[in-house]
Amino acid sequence: MTDQDLFAPEVIQDPYSYYGKLRETDPVCWNSRHSLWLLTRHEDLVWMLKNPEVFSSAYIANDTKPPYPDIHHDHFQYFERVRSFFGQMLAQNDQPEHQIVRQLLHRSFTPRAVESWRPLVERTVESLIDRIRPGREVELLSEFALPLPLRVIANILGISEPDYELIREVGEKFNQINHPEPDRMLRIDTGISELNNLLEPLIHARQKKPCGDVLSDFAIGVESGIINMESAVANAALILVAGHETTINLVCNGVLAFARHPEQWERLRRGSGTTGRLATEECLRYDGPVKTTSRLLVRDVVCRERELRAGERVRWVTASGNRDPRRFQSPDAFDISRDPNPHLGFGLGVHHCLGANIARLEGQEAFLGLARRFASVDLAENELRYQPNLNFRSLHELWVTLN
Repeated sequence: MTDQDLFAPEVIQDPYSYYGKLRETDPVCWNSRHSLWLLTRHEDLVWMLKNPEVFSSAYIANDTKPPYPDIHHDHFQYFERVRSFFGQMLAQNDQPEHQIVRQLLHRSFTPRAVESWRPLVERTVESLIDRIRPGREVELLSEFALPLPLRVIANILGISEPDYELIREVGEKFNQINHPEPDRMLRIDTGISELNNLLEPLIHARQKKPCGDVLSDFAIGVESGIINMESAVANAALILVAGHETTINLVCNGVLAFARHPEQWERLRRGSGTTGRLATEECLRYDGPVKTTSRLLVRDVVCRERELRAGERVRWVTASGNRDPRRFQSPDAFDISRDPNPHLGFGLGVHHCLGANIARLEGQEAFLGLARRFASVDLAENELRYQPNLNFRSLHELWVTLN
């Protein structure tokens, strides 16, 4: 058992040391401060993900405990609206609701459909790289890692450029659900209203005239009665926000790893498309976009002789499982030739990330595009600041020099 504050600066800055120590000494650990279990070994995470009937994804709607960390006592009205909105999202549903929405979107996220977007991703990567001046410091998050997936996912949904800034602002508000600020629910609630005002009219328009984009998929679902408008908006918001936030982290964390391992950058530059694929998988494993994810126990279960009770919170720690020495050789080494690479960056089983293929495509094209243009990548400053986010491994900014 531990009472460690999981938002403490040392845990946010270096989750691998903290969760790695738990993995070796207390792999099924009760955190009394936040009232939750932490699972940290790769084997246990696989077992948990293969048993969704025990570990429910619908935790935000069904968790009876107060939010953690605490929120202002007079902000529970905002929390209830946030709970209602987020609770309709695909990632927050169990079967059969989860499969209903997933099937509605399946057409747009098959490997074949995603591959058809490669020219769009390539053009976006090249246009952003054209703006980077060799030898000059550049803040890569805002100049490259952010606009790349934002433009791509907005285009896929069918949202035009004038709304990009709003999408990013709302995304930053939504990400605060896993921050410690006590007023975070107010900002998230504001973001919900802003995104609803954007998305609902667009979906209504596509009910009258489908355009073949993802918003049209939602419009067809509403028109046929498969889902209601509230669910359509919530799930469009999920795809829009998650569809660019995680890729921002993938690109920034990956470029940071390459800057610290120049021999791997050189290997990437000499390689081919296969090298880009393997490099992206290693970036997802080594310092991936997602650190931890929540589940809620549906019934009592025993894990490594610990009794976990129905109704208790569980967090599965991807950041630890992906560096488990029982599953990966030299797990703390960044090696883009690693193959196979059974990381859990996109989950597993029925809740395997719907957008995994597009995130992989964006990562591959981003890393290869940068490597084709620049012989080296160097950190412009060594003091890195991370967002105080329990879910995501997110930098505030990343200053580098590309030559």
